[in-house]
Amino acid sequence: MNTRSTDTAWELLGSVRPRALVEARLQLHHVLQVPQSYSRSLLLPRDDDSQANLGWSAPHAALVTHPVEDKRVGLCFRDSTLLFLDGEREVSRFELPGHTLDDAVEWLRSHMGRNVAAHLRDTPFGIPKHPVEDDEPLDLEVADAAELGLWFANAWLVLDEAARGAPDAGLVRCWPHHFDLATLIVLAGDGGEESRTVGAGLSPGDTSYTEPYFYVAPWPYPEADDLPPAPGDGHWHTKDFTAAVLPSSQIVSLGDAAAQAAGVREFLGDAIEACRSLAARAEA
Repeated sequence: MNTRSTDTAWELLGSVRPRALVEARLQLHHVLQVPQSYSRSLLLPRDDDSQANLGWSAPHAALVTHPVEDKRVGLCFRDSTLLFLDGEREVSRFELPGHTLDDAVEWLRSHMGRNVAAHLRDTPFGIPKHPVEDDEPLDLEVADAAELGLWFANAWLVLDEAARGAPDAGLVRCWPHHFDLATLIVLAGDGGEESRTVGAGLSPGDTSYTEPYFYVAPWPYPEADDLPPAPGDGHWHTKDFTAAVLPSSQIVSLGDAAAQAAGVREFLGDAIEACRSLAARAEA
C-alpha cells in the first residue's frame, strides 16, 4: 500500500550531483531484486508480473513489496538497509554496505519461515551488470544512496498527485527490472500492448541518461514530426523510445525546493496533456 502524498513534502535535491549517482543506482538495482523476489516467491504470478512490483512508504523512506500476510520487505535508501516489516512495524533491518547479496538473501530467508525458491533474488528480466551480482561486497556511499532516495520520494509525491488527478491512471509502482517509479494512464483499451496509454514516471538513470530523469511517454509512439513543442523545461527524446524528458540536472538548476517541485509539476502536467492530445489526434 502506498502512503498518501499529503504525508510528505518535496525535499531539496542536489546535495550530490545527479551524474555522481550512477554507482549507487547500479548497486541498489541489484539489491532491489532481493525484496522483489519475496513477493515473487510467495504471491501468485500475474500476467503482467505486477506481483513483483513495489510501492513507496514515506514513513520508512523505502520501496516496499506487496504484503504477504501483512508482512513486507523494503529497500530503505536513507540508511542503505533492507527492512522486514509487519504492518508498519519494523521487525528487522539489514545493513547493506560491506555485505554481499548472498548475505542479504540469507537475512531474508531467516524471516520468511517457509520454503521458497532456491535463489530469492532471481528475476526473469535482465538488469545492468555489476560485480555485486558475483558476490562482491556492496560498497555503497550512504550519502549517494540517500540522495537517490530523495529522488524516489519526491517522484512518488508528484506522480501520486498526477495519478489521483486522472481517473484513468493506475497506482504509482516501481518495476524492479527497470528500477523506475511510474503510473500508467490508459486512454483506450485494457492497458495491454494494443492500448493507447501514457506512462509517467521517474527513471533513476539508464543507458540513455546517466542521471535520474522524469519522463512522460505516449504509446504507441508517434512520429517525431508529429510531436508538439517540448513541455515545460523538458525536451523530447526520440532515440530507442519516445518521451518528454526532464533531466535531474535541469531540475536541480531551478533553485530551492519550491522551485524544483513547481518545475516538475509543470512538466508533468504539460507533458501528460500533450500526450493526451497526441492520442486524440491519432484517433481522429
